[in-house]
Amino acid sequence: MSDRVARTARTPERTGKGVYVHIVIRVDARRVSTLVALVVAATAAAACTPSPSPTSTRPVTPPPVSPGAATSTQLFPLLYEVESTMVDDSTSLYPMSRIGFLDSSWQVVVEPVYSTYLPCPGPDGTEVMLAVRSDGTADAFDAQGTKTGSTEATYVSCALPGYVVVTARVPGTAWDWTSRTVRLPDLADSDLPIGLVLDTETLYVSENEGLTRYLYDVSTSTKIRLPTDLGDINPTQAERAQASGEWPVPAPSAEAGFRYLDRDGRWLTPQAFDMAWPFVDGFSAVMTDDYSSAHFVDTNIVRTGPSYSSIYLMYDYASPSPLVDVLGYRVASARGGEHTGIVARDLTVLVDPATETAECGPEHLCVATAADGSTRLLLLPEGAQHPLPESFTKALSEYLVTDEAGTRVHNLATGQTFDVPAPYAAVSGHADAFVSCESPNGLRMVLDATGARTDLGVIGRTVTALDGTPYFWAVAGNKHGYVDSDGRWMYSETRYTVMED
Repeated sequence: MSDRVARTARTPERTGKGVYVHIVIRVDARRVSTLVALVVAATAAAACTPSPSPTSTRPVTPPPVSPGAATSTQLFPLLYEVESTMVDDSTSLYPMSRIGFLDSSWQVVVEPVYSTYLPCPGPDGTEVMLAVRSDGTADAFDAQGTKTGSTEATYVSCALPGYVVVTARVPGTAWDWTSRTVRLPDLADSDLPIGLVLDTETLYVSENEGLTRYLYDVSTSTKIRLPTDLGDINPTQAERAQASGEWPVPAPSAEAGFRYLDRDGRWLTPQAFDMAWPFVDGFSAVMTDDYSSAHFVDTNIVRTGPSYSSIYLMYDYASPSPLVDVLGYRVASARGGEHTGIVARDLTVLVDPATETAECGPEHLCVATAADGSTRLLLLPEGAQHPLPESFTKALSEYLVTDEAGTRVHNLATGQTFDVPAPYAAVSGHADAFVSCESPNGLRMVLDATGARTDLGVIGRTVTALDGTPYFWAVAGNKHGYVDSDGRWMYSETRYTVMED
């Protein structure tokens, strides 16, 4: 989606005037498998009572249940913004967000009163949704939309499975905050310390302004001493030291560089590296020679594979988990240059930077170009490779690719190629169902899988049901909501609401 659509939420000024509300999509690239959030307008003044426009804000069309829909125990994510125009001496826009939840039969199960949300794993591995109100209250919901707990919080973040760290403002202060760990799903206080998650049962804890540091084993509630020469873990280093659940874990040494800690809190070897990253599938990327060389090591800290001038980890930023998730690696040739090569998690070289180049777009969709000019689509982390027709060089989705100008689209699922109507160009794809296009002057349209123009103007995020069925947040004229791959509306509502005194 164009940056012109996205906005930053702010709090509207209080006024006794009427408010005209225009709802706009906010794009969120995260793939979350469990909640649909419904955002509606909220009045800026405490005394204002909303009055619905002639078209109801509830479903414009009956909410049919798709034959491929999941059971009623699943919920999906959705977030869009409310853009309020305050009518006073001057016209100003104040974007706001209000979030509620829909179930898989497209019925509202939680009223839209929240400003942010975050899914976190519960104690049994099932997802619990945390939703935060602007007044500093956080609520937890299960997969049916039933509230399971409530607590004071301005911010929430996932911790170990079954726990969440909540942060709230200290009463009577402007900039003082306090954090604590609470249990899921009831959000009851917990004695679990706050720390960096190293695996599903281990935390790195730093207390008393860094004077007290230890590993905390959740399964035994024991503290594990750390080496006295462990360096200070600042936020940047903490991200790199934070493991993917595998051991050993990289950590800074007070002497120099990074070394590896084992589960007993001891240095695994005396060898230090300029930089070291978490282990993924038994391998860790390291940098040496004053950051001029890079390679991989195994869990015995033995070098494996070729050398590169640098290695860039391709993180899955969509995951809310506190454990890092690496999709693969961008690598630069040992002779230097750009990160044109790609290495899989098992260190299989998918694109050799010495002879090939790879261009990666959103969600790490990459197209590799060989020395002979042939191209292929790479999908990470599985490493699947699909040859592309001649002249197709950009990935729109895992099924849709386009030429450099965006004037032709090829659908890998059907094998069909079609032209994009001038003066539009393809800018993004949505599974194998839709292609979003934009003209030089900013006009937008959506094509279906065959290249036919639809009545949709915008396609936002894609959500996936438990059975794999995708649904798409869409805008068409004066309504928006969810459509299936055939463009049938599963849930829709008006985009406009008038709020009066």
